[in-house]
Amino acid sequence: MAHDWSELLFEIEALSARRAALPIDEEEELRQRCASGVTLSARNPGQRFVPTGIAKKAASGASIPSSEPTIASILQAPKGSQQEVIALVGSLGAAGRDREDEDEPTASAGGGGGGGSAAGAQRAPRPTAPQQAAMDRASAEAVSRAAIAAGAQPVVIKVTSTVSSRASAAGLMTYLGTREVEKENGEKGTVDIAIYDQDGIAISSREDRAAALAEWTADFREAYAVNAAATFSMILVDDVDDAALHDALNAAFGSKPFLYSRHADGQVSVFAVTDLPAKRIAGALKARERGEGPARVIENAEAGFARRLADADVSADVRILGAAVSEKSGRYFLEKFLRTEKAVTISRGDPVKFGSSVKEKADGIWRAWSSHMRTVEPRNAFHIIFSARAGTGPEAMTRAVRDFLSEQVAGHCWITAHHPETGHVHVHAMISARDDVGKALRLTKPELYEWRERFAAKAREHGIAMVATRRADVAATRPYSQAQAGAYERGREDHRYLKTSALTKRVERKRAGVVDRASLTNGNLALVSKWRATASALKQVGAQPSVIAAAHRFAAVAGGKDMPMVGRRELSGPLPQQKETAMPLSLEQFDARVLRANKSMDRLEMTAGSSAERQAIEAMRKEISALFAEQRCDIERQQVRSVTETVGNGGRLPAPRTTKALAEGRAVPPAADPAIAAQQQAIAAGRAARAAREQAGAAKEVQDEHRQQVLRQAEQKRLRDNDRDGAER
Repeated sequence: MAHDWSELLFEIEALSARRAALPIDEEEELRQRCASGVTLSARNPGQRFVPTGIAKKAASGASIPSSEPTIASILQAPKGSQQEVIALVGSLGAAGRDREDEDEPTASAGGGGGGGSAAGAQRAPRPTAPQQAAMDRASAEAVSRAAIAAGAQPVVIKVTSTVSSRASAAGLMTYLGTREVEKENGEKGTVDIAIYDQDGIAISSREDRAAALAEWTADFREAYAVNAAATFSMILVDDVDDAALHDALNAAFGSKPFLYSRHADGQVSVFAVTDLPAKRIAGALKARERGEGPARVIENAEAGFARRLADADVSADVRILGAAVSEKSGRYFLEKFLRTEKAVTISRGDPVKFGSSVKEKADGIWRAWSSHMRTVEPRNAFHIIFSARAGTGPEAMTRAVRDFLSEQVAGHCWITAHHPETGHVHVHAMISARDDVGKALRLTKPELYEWRERFAAKAREHGIAMVATRRADVAATRPYSQAQAGAYERGREDHRYLKTSALTKRVERKRAGVVDRASLTNGNLALVSKWRATASALKQVGAQPSVIAAAHRFAAVAGGKDMPMVGRRELSGPLPQQKETAMPLSLEQFDARVLRANKSMDRLEMTAGSSAERQAIEAMRKEISALFAEQRCDIERQQVRSVTETVGNGGRLPAPRTTKALAEGRAVPPAADPAIAAQQQAIAAGRAARAAREQAGAAKEVQDEHRQQVLRQAEQKRLRDNDRDGAER
């Protein structure tokens, strides 16, 4: 069937012309508005996305170490245009290829009837495949270091989670396709945002997500069992009483739970959890049924159970009838056993009572057995985040991600979503783990590094200056896990949640971009020589002097020179502002601030909805009061010290600066009386003593409250452990 693409081509050309005619400042403003999430869309401008991610962390005032050198403070990369950085990356890559061509040896001509030397005429051996791969890797790393010195941003691709079941897939699709918004009246709600599949079709509503989920889960693999829940048939050779049979079965199956039913003809039916490999047993059973050769795994397992029964003085012919390879099949076999067998007994010796329906009874037994079952959750999909710095064009970033996925995971199902409320530009992707022919997607470290390299090239095609970097090239600190980030955030929101100083340091140093001193000075990494070579390569392609200086600066710091610290630029701020910050507070100003803080705590306490929240607010109030008392004591000590210095100077205050006062027609303040100064000193000393007593009392109350809280938590943990032990018994 032929299609007329002329109309579509005309629309594309018209759209390109409109985008080219868009002014740069208007496009930049639109990009910033989309990145900050100020408006939801043109349809509903009265709603604002609730900040999450980096934007939420920045708004909450995360503490950043100020005495550690960062990668940015060392490089001090110039702020050039992204097109200049992209052009520099292209020049460096072309220069590297030219050097490889020049290094290619050529055969010498040799003249005069073979007078040339044999060594000159001999072609040098070509590098082997591993050697060539190492050379290409070194060249790519040199280009990445140079681009970082020029201001390019590193590629960030994170595999955050895997999808194993329909429920987890539904939760991920809901997370990608909905966002929390805040209306003009302060009310919060959830709205749908458009997500797009691999064909560019928008999924914009709950119904669309349900339809897409049905297509995805049709190819999902179920969780499979590692150890088999099997059905046995045992033919007793001799007459055995019930007690002896029960003991023999417990000896044969060990600590694993089981059900059994005894028949009048000497047959015993058993359904038990075993340590047998589920898949191998199920495959061997199918082979034995079809007569496709001997099933040695089955025969060995049956002989093993018969031997254990014989050790318990019970002779029986054991035969395995079936094995469950998943939770679904295990529940089916269990329910079938309960429906078909009579007078079923459990492994403890108690008979099964069928007061409720068979299905409910089977569900209860399976839940009790779940701790003995080992299952594997398959990876049916991946949740991957492509991240870029704040200010990066979200449209260009989204196009780069979609073009990259179209080439990298062709044949897979995938969807993408851009979340505009985050500080950084985040494009989320949900990718199926297997393609249309069943080939699994591998995401190991080497594959992820190749992904970063290829995505960097694709991002540069869309005007985003990105390169793939290694952590060791810039001496970056080790990353933190999602669990560590969650523990850190919970500790910041609730001070009763304990977290170690090592965890806090790891998260804060990574977020601030602090360099790892051990990696920076590690001789095995050879950062000094690598960054010097990077500076030389930048000189050869004619890079800007500031870019070359950045590479030299990193090489110098790696060589052991002084490191520029975080906050050095902040120390060179406006002088009047620094003086204003350094001015001490008076007692009146401090009391006014304390009053405002108490009013805020009162309003916060009014919003508490439970006794636990009120107790937490009260503990917070006590802690803040103790800090205020300590600060007030410091202010009073400072005033006492200044008065003491005045009295020690013979009661003479420093000569006031009267020039400005006389010029403005104001009266010059009189000098202080020594008696008044001594009285003020006594009053200040009394206030300091009273504040110290109040501070000690408040600190003691806080310690008592903390001790009581620890005791309550220990008691609750003890009760939970007792309940768990009782349930297990």
